[in-house]
Amino acid sequence: MAEMELELSTSGGVACLLLNRPGSLNAITLQMARDLEAALEAVSQDPGVGALLLAGAGRAFCAGADLTEMEAHAADRAEYVNELASRVHRCLARLRRLRVPVVAAVGGVAAGGGFSLALSCDLVVAGASSRFVAGYQSVGLTPDAGSTYWLPRMVGVRRAQELLLTGRVLTAPEALAWGLINAVAPDAEVSEMARDWARGLANGPRTSLGATKRLLQSTWQHTFAEQLDAERESVALRAASSEGTEGIRAFLEHRAPRFPS
Repeated sequence: MAEMELELSTSGGVACLLLNRPGSLNAITLQMARDLEAALEAVSQDPGVGALLLAGAGRAFCAGADLTEMEAHAADRAEYVNELASRVHRCLARLRRLRVPVVAAVGGVAAGGGFSLALSCDLVVAGASSRFVAGYQSVGLTPDAGSTYWLPRMVGVRRAQELLLTGRVLTAPEALAWGLINAVAPDAEVSEMARDWARGLANGPRTSLGATKRLLQSTWQHTFAEQLDAERESVALRAASSEGTEGIRAFLEHRAPRFPS
């Protein structure tokens, strides 16, 4: 039996999505994109999930679109790429809409759409030897998967131009210094560190963390005054919630909070 191109498992409130095409550096096929869309839908409907961990099998996180499959569709390549990009983009939009935080464990290369997939996560832990590259210009393509959205916002227009036009490869320490990732770990410890982060989030105030995620996303569309209003409404709701009540009481009683799962 052929191995699944994508594996979904859940333990201790953490859902783990594993890109599982190690022989192809977890390059994204149309079937993987379909499976990813279905898996994210399942995660979004599971009330027991408090965080999502995204990782790649083998020596890479994700090398972007599978160019071998793309070449196999040479006769209808534009139609094929349009369908692949559409499905991947729906996955990225769903990833952003998830009510739970998403942690990426990046080992090895994150290239093209794989780079963008990491950028779409809420927190990113990378191995010391990992590399980040857009790489579209090297194969005569233009950026997709949200890279022209995330990069200017995260690193500024000039650095985004450098990454997307020249194909500069960033090391993990450079990506950390540029603000593209949150932490660098020894290669052998990336998965465990990212899983520890995901466990901590899953054991935290899940509704409040989801609301914080939404507030961070809304800041791109709001004026300062509108964002202040959104913050006021959210914090008032959270203060009256079971999580807020437990958190405040735990603080005043000098104990660790026991948030509902």
